[in-house]
Amino acid sequence: MLVVLAQPRRIALLAYLALTMRRGPQQRDALLALFWPERDEDSARNALNQALHFLRRHLGTDTFVARNGGEIGVAPERIWCDGSAFEDALDTGRPGEALELWQGELLDGFHIGDAPGFQRWLDSERSRLAGRLMQAMETLANQREAAGDFTGAVAWWRRLAARDSLSSRRALRLMQALAAAGDPAAALQHARVHEVLVRDELNAGVAPDVTALIRKLQAIQSDATAPATGAATRKEPNTMSHAAATHANMSTGVAISEPHHDPGYEADPAADPRATDARGRRSRWGPRMMVIAAGVIVLLVLGRARGSSASGAEEYLRTLYLRGQQAEVSRSLVGLQTARAAYERALERDSTYALAYAGLSAVHYLMADYGYSPVGPALDSARRMARRAVALDSTHPETRTARAVTLASSLDFDAAEREFQRAIELGPDNARAHFWYSVMLVALGRGREALDAATRAGELDPFPPRGLTAMKRYAEWLVSGKRPYLDSAVTARRPILELEPGEPWARSREAVELAEVGRCDEARAQIHQAQRLTPDNNMRMLRPVIEVHWRCGDQGRARQLLAEMKHLPNVEDHGYRVALVHILFDEPDSAFAWIARNRWTIGALSGLSADQNADAVRSDPRFVALLEEIGIRQPAR
Repeated sequence: MLVVLAQPRRIALLAYLALTMRRGPQQRDALLALFWPERDEDSARNALNQALHFLRRHLGTDTFVARNGGEIGVAPERIWCDGSAFEDALDTGRPGEALELWQGELLDGFHIGDAPGFQRWLDSERSRLAGRLMQAMETLANQREAAGDFTGAVAWWRRLAARDSLSSRRALRLMQALAAAGDPAAALQHARVHEVLVRDELNAGVAPDVTALIRKLQAIQSDATAPATGAATRKEPNTMSHAAATHANMSTGVAISEPHHDPGYEADPAADPRATDARGRRSRWGPRMMVIAAGVIVLLVLGRARGSSASGAEEYLRTLYLRGQQAEVSRSLVGLQTARAAYERALERDSTYALAYAGLSAVHYLMADYGYSPVGPALDSARRMARRAVALDSTHPETRTARAVTLASSLDFDAAEREFQRAIELGPDNARAHFWYSVMLVALGRGREALDAATRAGELDPFPPRGLTAMKRYAEWLVSGKRPYLDSAVTARRPILELEPGEPWARSREAVELAEVGRCDEARAQIHQAQRLTPDNNMRMLRPVIEVHWRCGDQGRARQLLAEMKHLPNVEDHGYRVALVHILFDEPDSAFAWIARNRWTIGALSGLSADQNADAVRSDPRFVALLEEIGIRQPAR
């Protein structure tokens, strides 16, 4: 099966036939138009026959069925497809079972070139299935509410609000469910999140019915938290049942029940007020305060004690966040998709979890930097996620770091530096803040400061952020003009490969260095493996592929690949990568022309500043002018 997975167009054909098997076999001519539109009819038919032959050989000859000579399909008894099973469950009234099958967007991140018809179909199917998913969630939310299970309803409304964050109707329903479940404070918190998102995305205010509910909840909270002035002011406990209290308030759009007893409020009054919560934030409050009013001691609970242990929900969120960070390490497409899924799952549980937004900002940035997504839209998404993270929690170093990275990639270096410095002030022991600050300092040519920041990141984390080794090497070169790591054996220069064999970028760099020393058989094997770990025609991967061909004597193939590279979609996003090839070919004029077209990330800028592949252009008088156009004034070395 792994052989099949290594062939994207064959995967696409298999997925298409599996997802359409509920409608029966598909016309061969339609398949030709979807998958080989650029070929003439004979060539396209031959390609289809070869693909089917390959799939039959690896999946079984009875996997596919032909009908009337002009149609082809999969045998339902031989192929099980979660997408088809998902729709079957919905069509037969089993939404809960359907949702258990949902593992993420349809073929998330999958793409094949030169097949726009298939891509349009895939986009349409993604949208259609996501719509059915949300209908199923809403059905289950309504069922839970009808059964009086508002806690269960909250879980579904949260997932809906996370997927459709700009919907005022769904925001309102979540707030109502939270209030009915006895948590009006969480309802108000979600209202604040919704307000930030609507302002960010639509430059608008929230809907009037949301505003009305906010006012009602604020009035209720104000009444509930008004300090007592004496024993006579205490109210008798409300003996109304939860269900009765809920229904009594539904006509006003607010459903309130008595708050449950929270053992977190019984913390030791001597607990350390400087303790952090499960999200790593400093507690703003001590555990509780005692005041004396009219001779009566009244306990005012100002905030839950956060010293000893987090709630199960917070631990779950923290686990998902750490899982996302771990998945990011490989920098492979699968790793980043896994990280995104972890962060999105956290937001389904708690749409106010700022760290998940910071994580999503990092994922979108990395999708741009590593050529998995068009740079412009991906960086726009990264900026939006970072703004949301800071709006929800401006006191966490991770949210400030996310914002700083996006500002640096927008070439607003002064604002980015302020954010980095604030992140480090808030979290002096946060390795990621120091690491990303070192990336920007390298880009700005501030080698000594960059080396200090990168060194500090390494001291703080025994498993330092991905890319730290490269930043330290860049910074050392900026300081000394030397690259001592080149004196070590080629295969010992990238320790990340021992921890992450599936990391394609270090493997591709190792392949280039093997080619440089004439070990071309090893270089070809390494670059081939690196290519298999990235999507077809990944712009960042194409450059080392071309270099291996060039250095191993196949210069004709290297030039052919460069010509193909220039005709790929979004090539302007990666002008720097094209420029590096022209530098390799000793064509500086073309290199400068392509650098001028690049859409920068802070990672690419650090390479322009200090990567050895760009050494040849740094001595050119045009280089300083180029940096000034970008907004960089490097200090004299």
